[in-house]
Amino acid sequence: MANLKGHINAALFTYPIAYMAVFFISKGIGHTLSVNIYELTLGYFVYIVGGDLPDIDSKNAPIHHFLKVLASILGVYTILNWSQTMIANEFKGLFYPLALSIIILGGAVASYGLITLVLRLKIFEHRKFAHSFTFAIIYGAILYGAFYKKESQTLYIAIVGTLGVMLHLEIDYWPRIWKAFKLW
Repeated sequence: MANLKGHINAALFTYPIAYMAVFFISKGIGHTLSVNIYELTLGYFVYIVGGDLPDIDSKNAPIHHFLKVLASILGVYTILNWSQTMIANEFKGLFYPLALSIIILGGAVASYGLITLVLRLKIFEHRKFAHSFTFAIIYGAILYGAFYKKESQTLYIAIVGTLGVMLHLEIDYWPRIWKAFKLW
């Protein structure tokens, strides 16, 4: 079982192997993988995050706290995106930045609170759901949904994110790596 440094280092230095695996598998099924520099870099990022993500079930892990920050940012983005037209139409002058500030604060508090509650669920006890094949697939599905129609190689980004989580599980369960494929 590795610690944060071990998981991050493994992800940092095995990404080229993950890229080549996806490249050759896609070639084997008759698909040409063509990723640009941005998609390669984004793939690297989601792979590294995936390499440490299962430790969200540990309150001492930096990823646990980082996820709360990331959820708050995404919550603010979502609520601003949803309400931007209404704010622009309803609030003028000094009321506009005031309304934006209230929306930002509300979005941050709501999303931070929600992710905190979710992480307290029984399924997020250490070495439970977050250390499962199902969790890896869900992470990939979330990535696919987040980047669908925004990136030309959305499936690539989702697959390398999933592979990052699987790398974490394989390291944790070594030498009994079949445990990485548990469903729950």
